[in-house]
Amino acid sequence: MQKLYLLLLILYFIYGSKSQVIPFKVSGRYQLLGQVINFTTSPDDNDGQSTWIFLSLNIPGLAIGTFNGYLSKITATLNDILTLRPDVSGSLGVYYNTTAGDFDIIQLCNTFKKSTIEREVLTGMLHIFIDCYDSNTDKIDWSGSPNFTAPLVPVEPVNCTSDKSCTEGYCGMFQRKAYISSEHTISTKEEYYCPNDLINFLFFELNNNLFSAPYTMSLSNASFACINKSEATNENLKVYPMFYWYLSCYDKLAFGKPEFKPFPTFDSENNSPTGYPYAVVGSGNSKMNYFIFNKKLIFAIILNIVIKKVYYDV
Repeated sequence: MQKLYLLLLILYFIYGSKSQVIPFKVSGRYQLLGQVINFTTSPDDNDGQSTWIFLSLNIPGLAIGTFNGYLSKITATLNDILTLRPDVSGSLGVYYNTTAGDFDIIQLCNTFKKSTIEREVLTGMLHIFIDCYDSNTDKIDWSGSPNFTAPLVPVEPVNCTSDKSCTEGYCGMFQRKAYISSEHTISTKEEYYCPNDLINFLFFELNNNLFSAPYTMSLSNASFACINKSEATNENLKVYPMFYWYLSCYDKLAFGKPEFKPFPTFDSENNSPTGYPYAVVGSGNSKMNYFIFNKKLIFAIILNIVIKKVYYDV
């Protein structure tokens, strides 16, 4: 019996505190937009570095997982994840190092050591647990980590648009008709998206001051429908400034590709105020109406503005 107690005691000290004894080993996995990435050791992982990072994160609709490695590897990985969504990167903008061009992992460690970062983003609450160690430490202890677990198997990509395969495994569609007061015009749009691209587009719509506040405010929870593979809609057809939008995120492999519904008619469309004739700006499928822009350029500009604003206002 004494031997059994001794064995249990030894096992407790080895495994009970959820610690990893040196030598440190790159390990873990995360899921990013439906695809599973395993963290493995490569010959240049150390490269003379002494800082070891343990990270566990859950960003709804974007990434989930737990992994650890040397500073450069974690910095590159976290930056790759955060910059895929401007709402996510903007929520952590105060930790963005403009000189280095990436997020300052050491500053995150010093600020949130052994605690979880929480931020509100378009798809819910972002959670990131981070801890840093000197690689000469006897062991690391992650007992406070939420240990967010990534799936073992990636989802099957699907073609949602004619030119892009969506790794999330499902598709999104968005339709909008909105009155723009400053131009006295109606802007229309309908397009199919990969889910992450749709969420990024919603971020652009929410931050576009050409649209009315009632319209942009009505979009504030639209991204939840996308990560839940459901649909959402809102409309104001009677009172200025009028708007209508419809969003659906769906399993194309199971249900096929749905068609867009006809746009509704605003009550005042045929009775516009004197001197302010309506002009419907653009129409049709897979077109950006009223605004023509390069998506990557616009998102880069928005990200830069958001980061600079948050960084210097704090």
